[in-house]
Amino acid sequence: AAVHQHIDNIYNTMIEEEEQNLDKITKNIQKYDRERNELRRDLGIKPTADAEEAELSLVDVEYKIRSEVTKLRKVKDERMKVYEDARMAEKVYCDSTGSLPCEVSFDRLPTDANLRQIEKHTNALKELRARREEEFELMTNDIRALYDKLELEPLNSRERQIVCDSIDSVTLCGEMMEFTKSILQLLEDEMQTNNEAAKEIINKMRKISEKLKLPCDLASKQREFYSTRVVGELQEELTELEQERKKHMKLFIESASTGLEQEWNKCFASEKDKLDFNAKVDQNL
Repeated sequence: AAVHQHIDNIYNTMIEEEEQNLDKITKNIQKYDRERNELRRDLGIKPTADAEEAELSLVDVEYKIRSEVTKLRKVKDERMKVYEDARMAEKVYCDSTGSLPCEVSFDRLPTDANLRQIEKHTNALKELRARREEEFELMTNDIRALYDKLELEPLNSRERQIVCDSIDSVTLCGEMMEFTKSILQLLEDEMQTNNEAAKEIINKMRKISEKLKLPCDLASKQREFYSTRVVGELQEELTELEQERKKHMKLFIESASTGLEQEWNKCFASEKDKLDFNAKVDQNL
């Protein structure tokens, strides 16, 4: 009786273990089958009836479905990796042009159409960056040349960034391009203003020196362009010349009177009108 009881216990244990294994395998099959269906939906794979599974043992079915799930996971991971890489490539040009990323929407996984959309946007940003780099280089070269001609330095850190930093470190957004254009325009305006001011100053100096019959080397002051410093120096020379004119005011007035009298003599006027005019001039002197 004891032997029979021991054998029964062994059988019961074996049956219990088999039932547990069966339950485990069944649950694994259900779990992996659900995941397989989810992955197929994520990847856009239409589910198909697999007649082969009906002929397999539960252990083989579990192994088959588990292997399929492993492969589908890998495909999904690869798809997400491609998507993330595409987004990273896009981000580089978004950051360098100050642009927004492409808006894409998908339910479960990015589709091939989504990836093409991102790639197209990235290529457009790449072309935009290239165009802006070319335009930026031309503008900054002109700005540097104007700084040299005007003998000026950048006014602040942002202007210094434009002319000193490597172009690779500059975000060429629309606002930066407009700011660079404004700096170039200001310098061009200052160059034109300086040229006009210098010509006006030199013209005044010529008139004063001719009236006072003073030597003045105006030819040496002629330039193709005038820096802000040179305009300041010309203004100082003009001020000195105007001070000299005040010292010779009588001579200056006499010279002006003589010139006016010469013009007067060219006019058709009676002797009485001329005498009255000369009397008024003498009175003012």
